[in-house]
Amino acid sequence: MADGKLPRVLDEKVVARSKFLEFKERRYLNKFGDESVWYMASRVGGRRAVMIVPFCDGKLVVTREFRVPIGGYEYSFPAGLIDDGEDPVTAAKREMREETGLEIRKVLTVSPPVFNSPGLTDEALTLVYAEVGGTTSRDGLEPDEDIETLILSREEVAALMADETNLVGAKAWMEFYHFVNEK
Repeated sequence: MADGKLPRVLDEKVVARSKFLEFKERRYLNKFGDESVWYMASRVGGRRAVMIVPFCDGKLVVTREFRVPIGGYEYSFPAGLIDDGEDPVTAAKREMREETGLEIRKVLTVSPPVFNSPGLTDEALTLVYAEVGGTTSRDGLEPDEDIETLILSREEVAALMADETNLVGAKAWMEFYHFVNEK
């Protein structure tokens, strides 16, 4: 059992940087007091992200988005970075409108920041569950975004999950499972 002083981070340095990401090297002491190195990705400026789990008339709003790192289309939810001066709900409303054309009509709940993949990144994400409405649109998409909006019933989400050729984000898979199986 650690004595409260171990493990701990000693320092970090940025190895490479792009517009949105930094690749960092962190030196740390492990639980035995031995120095080790860990490499990780981090958002530039420590920016946080938001993901919306949207419901529309009892159905789940799902996105199908081309994601360069996986070389294909991922089924997930609207998401994006929280801009300076924004709170997670304001960012969720903006991202929902930009990525789907739909409007958040009622916020159901907001999670605290949770971590995406802590073995790879320090990125924290706030989940905003919401009821949405309106008309879907692709007008707010940026040039590098290719996003399709789907409004799916429980049966349609179950079929999406059953097709192993579909690429599904881990967070989305958990939400899909609960949506399909809720009583």
